[in-house]
Amino acid sequence: MFGLRLLALCSVCLATAALGYIEQQQWWTLRLSISWLLNGWLLLAVTLAATIQLAGDIATSYDHTLLPTRATLGTIVIGVSFLIFRLLLPLAQNSDYLHLRWKAWTGPSRTGIAPSVTRYLGDVRDWQSLASVCQGMELHPVETSLNWAGHFTGGIPYDPTELLTARLKMDEESGGVWVPRSPSKVGVYAPAEAGHSVSLLWGEELGFMRRCSRGIVAVPRPLLTFHPKLKNGVDGRPLCLAHGILARNKGLAPYRLACNLQTPSRLRSFEENSSLWPRPAKALRSFYNAELSKAFSGLGGTFVCAATELALLLADAKPAIVADWLDAHLEQQDLLLNNRAAALGASPDDLAQLYRGQYITMLVSLSEHKAGIRTRPEITVFRALCAAEGRRDLPAWLNEPTMMERALAETHHLGARGLRLVEAAV
Repeated sequence: MFGLRLLALCSVCLATAALGYIEQQQWWTLRLSISWLLNGWLLLAVTLAATIQLAGDIATSYDHTLLPTRATLGTIVIGVSFLIFRLLLPLAQNSDYLHLRWKAWTGPSRTGIAPSVTRYLGDVRDWQSLASVCQGMELHPVETSLNWAGHFTGGIPYDPTELLTARLKMDEESGGVWVPRSPSKVGVYAPAEAGHSVSLLWGEELGFMRRCSRGIVAVPRPLLTFHPKLKNGVDGRPLCLAHGILARNKGLAPYRLACNLQTPSRLRSFEENSSLWPRPAKALRSFYNAELSKAFSGLGGTFVCAATELALLLADAKPAIVADWLDAHLEQQDLLLNNRAAALGASPDDLAQLYRGQYITMLVSLSEHKAGIRTRPEITVFRALCAAEGRRDLPAWLNEPTMMERALAETHHLGARGLRLVEAAV
């Protein structure tokens, strides 16, 4: 038994040292994947070790007849109970959080692309072509582990902006111009006008390997621990999840995003009409708002308000619901709807309005999400924003059959209560 205990102690010390080194090097993709993948194995190992220890201690208690057997068994029961409640159950409960943390930080990202390199944007094959001529390019520490993993998965380990910049440098040195084979700019939000930056949604669907957002390097280290807490003891896990989502979905002008939940009456309406009512996490609003103000105050009070409500919703929602919501990428503005609206003649102002409402849409979507829903109430929020601004003549593209069908589906999913959520947030 002594050998087993020594082995367990050495394993824990080695794992702690290894994880500490990985964090120090900022290899966050590797760090988050280890936590998620190994948590189940750790739970199994601890359970097995506890079982072996219990069996051995019981056997020993019967062998040493000089010891009071009942007292020994009582001590064993107390020790095992302590192990179960202080280690096994927290491990099991935290496995859901570690899985959500991986999803929140490694989903598709929205990145601004400079005007000088937008001509290189194409489809999946074009990205693979760009990556093939940039082999050996140095990776950011957050993505370091992807270099060797790419040989097995075939995904692109590089960041798209760095690929485009490298291609531009090659063209400048050679005097040529590389042209993508596909005329379509897959993953690009409209409008995509010449001479202007564009917003690219990229990830596994464009051939890139799943990786942690680089925004993680700006997150306070205490929020990235196994079970994060604020200095006052408040649960920090929803804050870490919110940081991961917001690091990936801001878009080109986050300071323009709408979220009018800054008055008591609107907040009360938003809470009381939520399917998550009575919203127990609302008591944490002041703590979460103070923490998120430190990170996002430069983007304005509206952004901080939206970030705070996102964290509170993540705290109230069941892990399975949040996981399904993230799997559907409902934290991101609907790219297909954006492109479809542009194809139907939506003006730049209309497209800007769709973007402006994306955080209201995100909050309402999470508040009312049910397993299997794969659309966000974007048209509903768009109409509400137009009404709030006194715009009576809605654009013609909203009357196109697919758009009308989409609007009806949104209304069906939301119901009367969900529509009141939209009204409160707009």
